[in-house]
Amino acid sequence: MNKHSKLIVVTMFIMIFATWFSHNVKSDLPLIFQKDLRAHDESSNSTVAANITRQFFPPMIRVNPLDDKQGNWMEGPFWQHIPPLFAYVPYAFFELDGHVSIEVKRLSYAFVTLLTGILFIAIVFWFSRNLLAAFAALLASLFWINTPFTHELITGYAFGVSDIVLAFTAVLAFGGILFYLEKDRAERLNYSWKRLAVIALLVALPVMAKNLLGALPAAGFVLLLFWDQKKFNRNFWTSLSWLAGWLIAYYSPLLIASPGTFKNEILVSFFHAVNYEGWGRPWHFYITDYLPHRYLFGWTVWYWLGIIGALLTLGIRITNYELRITVEAKMLGLCLGWFAANLLAISLIISKIPNFIYQSYLFSLFAIFLSLFWWFDKWRIEQLDQKYLKWGLGIALVIALLVTGRSVWRFEVLFEAHRAAAYNYNSEREKFYQVGEWLQNFGLGPSDLVIARVSDNDCWLRYDVLFLTGAEAKTLTELSFHLPAGELVRQKYGRIFFIVNKAESVPAGIAAYQRVELDNYSVVAFDLKNLDNEATQRIIAAFARSHEKDIAQDVARIKADKTSCQWLVPDEILNAD
Repeated sequence: MNKHSKLIVVTMFIMIFATWFSHNVKSDLPLIFQKDLRAHDESSNSTVAANITRQFFPPMIRVNPLDDKQGNWMEGPFWQHIPPLFAYVPYAFFELDGHVSIEVKRLSYAFVTLLTGILFIAIVFWFSRNLLAAFAALLASLFWINTPFTHELITGYAFGVSDIVLAFTAVLAFGGILFYLEKDRAERLNYSWKRLAVIALLVALPVMAKNLLGALPAAGFVLLLFWDQKKFNRNFWTSLSWLAGWLIAYYSPLLIASPGTFKNEILVSFFHAVNYEGWGRPWHFYITDYLPHRYLFGWTVWYWLGIIGALLTLGIRITNYELRITVEAKMLGLCLGWFAANLLAISLIISKIPNFIYQSYLFSLFAIFLSLFWWFDKWRIEQLDQKYLKWGLGIALVIALLVTGRSVWRFEVLFEAHRAAAYNYNSEREKFYQVGEWLQNFGLGPSDLVIARVSDNDCWLRYDVLFLTGAEAKTLTELSFHLPAGELVRQKYGRIFFIVNKAESVPAGIAAYQRVELDNYSVVAFDLKNLDNEATQRIIAAFARSHEKDIAQDVARIKADKTSCQWLVPDEILNAD
């Protein structure tokens, strides 16, 4: 089969993957469109991503914070401890759609999984020129994207969109290491500095995505360099310098933007060595729990049999190639080594979450299928009659185009139908999102301040406002500990919006406001251009006084059970006897 025929086959593989991706995401659309910023991580990470549209750099949880002090890393104003590379993914999608929304944010990360699968199939074929290897990559990608945990990451039920980005960069790093291993050792010793610079960049990308968790390909590249060079020579130091240079170029602006956040994001990686935030698990938890119950389910036994079979295949095949290790052997060894190193590293640390194995899960699936197909490498499509092959490929390509086109069209129709359908805001969190949508439509932005007091869960309402509008959002509980000066508020903001329950009256003695009744809450708005510093401070103080009793009860509850809203209370009060 000639080169063009092989490219047609690989193109059909990619279209098959795209069709399956479309089918998968269509089944997730009800959850993707669910108007609820689930838990803290999706709330804060979504907010950072949305604020990229309001301030491209540095990434912020709060674009115009009332308090510029970084304080608790979960509260900003800067990004969380994870490097903020992931936050730039939805930017183009928000811009194309014209506004920020949770469904577009979730779909943007789904699109990254599509790119990951396509890129993986293309990389495997590019370096192997083997259709069976490319077919193994297709099957691995299909199983990977259909994994329940992938669905959870996209829909927000499992926190960790940064792990989707890590998996994408891991595939790029996989290509980078194959680019290094492409030649024999004698030729690798004489690689140009340009080639080494490109490889160093590709293996550095996972570190940029996830800090220490993404260090495996960079560490593997350094080990391969030392194995080839056998000494610390010029090529070794050139490669190491490029690797360090790329990382310094990426991290330096983040360090300058917020030294406190930078320190936290570096240190948190090491906190997992101990029982961090109650995540302590036994060393075997990935084998006995996370993989069987979050990834594999009924496929668990077959998966581990496949891994064992891949290891045996690699051992048998390597012994049969005394002079030169084939590219298939390099791919199989790299995938198994990456998965084993990932599994070993995360098993040795105490704090564990299902996400930590996600970066190498695709590689483990590919190793299983590649080892299986490797036994059929004597079968060649070239043995088929070229006349029938030409016609067969043409017909298959037309069918693939029609099926993929129809799948994409159906996806677009369903997407628009979900967007046009009336939404039922049933839960409290959905009602909070509805408030954020109203404020977004009303035109709020970073120059506005929103203060909420509607329930014990006010801390979550803030994120809907921050995400959808970019306005600063605080709870009345937060502000009651240290009421901001009227002068500071008027310097930073042009309007104040109080979100209160419908039954609540505006405190006595306050005038010059606009009250709007929403479906579930009321909005009391003040234009600060019409108020002086003293009047501004008096308004905030009046609302705080009217809630002294329930705020005290709220603080007592938070101190007693240390709920997820505990960051509303200053540490010295939260931990006091």
